[in-house]
Amino acid sequence: MSFSPARGLVAAGVIAAAVTFNEDGNPLRAVWERSGPTWARWNQVENYAENGFVSGLLYNMPGTAMERPDDYSRATMQQIADRYAAVAAETNTTRDPRRSRTPTSSSCSASPSRIPPACAAWRCRRTRSPSHAR
Repeated sequence: MSFSPARGLVAAGVIAAAVTFNEDGNPLRAVWERSGPTWARWNQVENYAENGFVSGLLYNMPGTAMERPDDYSRATMQQIADRYAAVAAETNTTRDPRRSRTPTSSSCSASPSRIPPACAAWRCRRTRSPSHAR
């Protein structure tokens, strides 16, 4: 098989589309999305298992996270942080500090060997029937 300029251009186009897979308006990504991939952004093992090696590889190509706003600066970010700090301070004036350390369900849904004692006791009280109470 001989090299031809047309094949070289096609190869260069495919490589360019693959490298920019995660950029807005990428034609390869548009075609890929029509095939129905189920991207697992939070779990790359699952992402590769569900979509295959090539899809996983393309999905993990770098891309622009977001456009930089025109007014982006350290001063603007400090103004935003100050605004939300004031809102949080106002909200916290009416909160009961004893309730701020309540365990969440996510901390109780781990492997049984890793359940914190407070969660294990809660589950035991919750699931034990009255005939099994000690």
